[in-house]
Amino acid sequence: MQSQSPSPLAPPPPQPTAADVEVELQRRLVMLRLLQEQRVRRSASWFYWLAGFSALNSVLAHAGSTFQFFGLGLTELIDFFALGLRDKLGGGVHVVAAGLDLAIVGTWIGIGMWARQRSTAAFGVGMALFAVDALILLPLGDWLGIAFHAYALFAIYGGFQASQALKQNR
Repeated sequence: MQSQSPSPLAPPPPQPTAADVEVELQRRLVMLRLLQEQRVRRSASWFYWLAGFSALNSVLAHAGSTFQFFGLGLTELIDFFALGLRDKLGGGVHVVAAGLDLAIVGTWIGIGMWARQRSTAAFGVGMALFAVDALILLPLGDWLGIAFHAYALFAIYGGFQASQALKQNR
C-alpha cells in the first residue's frame, strides 16, 4: 500500500502565536532554573561528603587503621601529628586532635549549608579553602589525593557557576 502524500491544497500548519511562544519560553526558563538549582544542591553536597569522609578517616586513623578514604588533607595532617605525638604527650593529644577535627568538619558542613542557599560566596570560600587543602598534600606526594581534589574542585565549580546564573536570572 502506498503512503499518501499531503494534498497540495491542504492548509499549512498554524503558526504559533506570540502567547504560545511566551508560554514555551517561560516553560524553558523554569526548566533551566530547576536544573541550575539541582546543580547547586549537587555541588554543595560535596562539602558534606568531604566533611563526612574526613571525620570517618579521623576515626579510622585513631583506631589504628591504615585504610583511608579521600578527604581533607588538614584533618589527615592533624591526625598524623596526633598519632606521632601520642607517646610523648600521652592520650590527651587524641582529645585535642578530635576537637580540631570536629571544628574543621563542622566548618565544612557549615560551608555546605551556606552553599545550598545558592551563595556564590560560599562556593568561592569553599573552593579556596579546598585548593589550599590540596597544597597540604603536595609535600606528602599524595598524587591521587591531589587528583581527587582537582576533580572535586571542578564539581564544586559547577555549583558556583549555577549559583551565579540563578542570581543573574532573578
